[in-house]
Amino acid sequence: MMDSKPPSSREAIESRIHDGLLATRPDVVGIIVFGSFARGETWRDVDVLVVLPGPTGDTREWADTVLTLRNAIALPRVEVMPYSQQGFVNGLRNHSPFLLDVAVDAIVLHDRAGLSNEIAAAKRYIQDRHIQRLRPGSWRFPVQYRRSTSLSERSNEDYVRRWLEDASRDAEAAGALRSAGLHDRSVYHCQQAVERAVKACLACFGSFERTHFVAWALRQAMADQQLDEWANRLMRLTAIAERLEPHLSRARYVIEDETGENLWVPAEHYFDADSAGALNETREALQIAREFAAWWFAPEA
Repeated sequence: MMDSKPPSSREAIESRIHDGLLATRPDVVGIIVFGSFARGETWRDVDVLVVLPGPTGDTREWADTVLTLRNAIALPRVEVMPYSQQGFVNGLRNHSPFLLDVAVDAIVLHDRAGLSNEIAAAKRYIQDRHIQRLRPGSWRFPVQYRRSTSLSERSNEDYVRRWLEDASRDAEAAGALRSAGLHDRSVYHCQQAVERAVKACLACFGSFERTHFVAWALRQAMADQQLDEWANRLMRLTAIAERLEPHLSRARYVIEDETGENLWVPAEHYFDADSAGALNETREALQIAREFAAWWFAPEA
């Protein structure tokens, strides 16, 4: 049960995390705090990666594990990310951008599996390969122009393919939601699809952004690339992304309206024309991203 007065000092919070997790799950092999709290910045949530000895299970088992670990820590603002030991080590060795962020920020509270050595190796890789972290969640890997480039066991082409697959699923969801008359949710999934399409194009350049607002990042990345006839089409993609980005929150949340007197309910403000327009632009954005990726990785004649 969560204490009525949770600890406020950094040392007390770290102690609560460490002691609470090990009391509930003595088999835990690693506890790593990362994110803004670990960097000593103003923080809203405490991010905790918990390494378990075995698999975290299917989706339902994973969700149960998250709940158990959060209850063990008993802090009001904590985000828990469980990893299997093998998954964490393999992810670091494959230089997952997310886990590289964890490695750079890491405060290791518990380690009985040599995880600190894996974190140190990941940091050396960043330095040796001249990989840049422009800010938390923003990475630049050196890649070859119009070549599939290995980032480790995975290549930038692997990331591009998966982003595009995920974008297609969001576009399908948007179409189904529009057919069901759920226009606000349809527009939201359109935004998600276009965001992933932009992230696929960024991955071509070795750029990874852990944010929803990526149109500006693609525009910046384009400035350093020789794109020939693709410049105008990618600018069209960024324009679509920019138009949809405000709907990330507006199409999802009930909030006070601009008068402060009533509640803004998305379902009452999104209509068939809104979802139809968003879906048309989403399909155009996906076509641009797919064709650009095909061109980028096509062998030169």
